Amino acid sequence: MLNNLVSKVLSQVLLALGISLIIIGFLLVILAVLLAGTKSGSTRTSAGGIILIGPFPIVFGSKDLVKIMLALAIAMIAVLIIVNIVLFTMTP
Repeated sequence: MLNNLVSKVLSQVLLALGISLIIIGFLLVILAVLLAGTKSGSTRTSAGGIILIGPFPIVFGSKDLVKIMLALAIAMIAVLIIVNIVLFTMTP
């Protein structure tokens, strides 16, 4: 009974955390676009991103950002593997 209650609460917390992180991500992207549009003068613009399809990262971007993005992708994969190991060892 207690295990069932804990798993329900944990699933609700993880759902709320996931939705919150998605909303925060969208807000950060919108904020970055607005801040980039208000800057005046000559600035150098660079862009990049990471797409994680399973454990395989697809990294794209300008030359300076690729190393940082690749390190971030490796860190994200490590976190995902640790979370999966923890969650699968908790289930009976």
